[in-house]
Amino acid sequence: MGGSSKKSGHEVEYENQHDFSGHFDVMKLNDHLRLCLSLSQTTTNENEDVVDSDNNQKQIKILMDEYIQIFHQLYKFFCMLGTVFGFVGSDVKVKVEILQNYRTGPNKEKYESVSGMLEYEKETGYLKANKAGNASRTFLRLHRALLFVSQFLKKTLLLANEEGTAIIARDTYTETLAKYHPWLIRQGAMMAMYTLPTKNELFKQVAGVRHFEEAEVTEMLNEAIRITQEIYDHCQLLYAENDLLNLV
Repeated sequence: MGGSSKKSGHEVEYENQHDFSGHFDVMKLNDHLRLCLSLSQTTTNENEDVVDSDNNQKQIKILMDEYIQIFHQLYKFFCMLGTVFGFVGSDVKVKVEILQNYRTGPNKEKYESVSGMLEYEKETGYLKANKAGNASRTFLRLHRALLFVSQFLKKTLLLANEEGTAIIARDTYTETLAKYHPWLIRQGAMMAMYTLPTKNELFKQVAGVRHFEEAEVTEMLNEAIRITQEIYDHCQLLYAENDLLNLV
């Protein structure tokens, strides 16, 4: 991975695979969200994901390299929220590094898309041969974190500027990630969430060094929520169709 590509009138920047430093950048996040969701006219390859919309078949592919770039930014987002989500950020980093290794490994072409990954690991028996370290299981953990981010941001946008984000963070965590965390981590996270900032303070952090206005932040977050939900829904469907939502 590396280099850049044109999108939305500016260069799309790519993070170094092994460099998680720097600040969260909502513009970079949206760039990679758009590129992650690859949509084109369907081909004759019957193994690709195909959906029927208004009688026009189109091919949808979730591109792994872009998904990895998304989580480079989301790792920074979790770190930006402070130590309260430090354990989530650390786990995200480990999972991203695992997926990066698959994308640079001997079978890297099998991991270009989520559908390709699932198909390859099911057909070869790799899911059973490497239960703890297979890419499908690793991706599923990031998939769950993606839902938390989407729902948390969606609820944050409904708050008044001076309202705190702690309660909605607790509610969203309970509805999403908490289902998969042991009791001790859940209790610690719930207590620490009281330190989360107000909506206004969070927006200032999101604006960061680019100094976006509030209306611009709102617009970009709305776009991020919309595309994130679309990516999540498609991946959820893929895992459900392959009976892999409960990979342990």
